[in-house]
Parts: sequence; C-alpha cells; structure tokens
Amino acid sequence: MTSRDEGRRMVVVCSHVLETGKPILFARRDPPTEPVDTGWQVICNLVEENENTCRLISVDELVAMDRSIEAFLALPVGTVLTRDGPTAKWTIKTG
Repeated sequence: MTSRDEGRRMVVVCSHVLETGKPILFARRDPPTEPVDTGWQVICNLVEENENTCRLISVDELVAMDRSIEAFLALPVGTVLTRDGPTAKWTIKTG
C-alpha cells in the first residue's frame, strides 16, 4: 500500500473492469490481510484472472463505477456475489 492509500478502505479489482470497462459480475469477500483491506475482490469474470491483472482501488472508486455493489459491502467475510450481466440482479451466497 502506498501512503495515498492510508486511511482508505480498499478493494481488489480486475484490470478488465478498470481499463476496458467490462462489468463487475463476480465479487467475493475474503479475510482482510491489511488494515485498509476490506477483503473484497471484484472481477469481470469474463476473462481469465490472475494476480497480475488486479489493482487496488478505494471503496469510493468502486461504488462510483457500479453503485449496485454498495448495498453489499457490509456483508461478512465469505460472501460471494454473482450476476449474469451488468443490469442483472445479484445472487448472494454467505458463509
């Protein structure tokens, strides 16, 4: 984390969402690994992902990209969100 990230809540996002505008179709909340880490990882789920295709952004930046995910950010570790398209309803699995 850089000093500009201090005090902000961060999420991991695939570069396809950030750089090519692909929709967020999958989100998972893992246990946080750092104090600013929310544990959320969001991806397009359309292109094979790996750690080299992911970036850290703030929760505020994520919500600005896709407001539909805001309602789920307080859900517990173990939550998985999926949907079939950018306007489809989210399916929520917890635990």
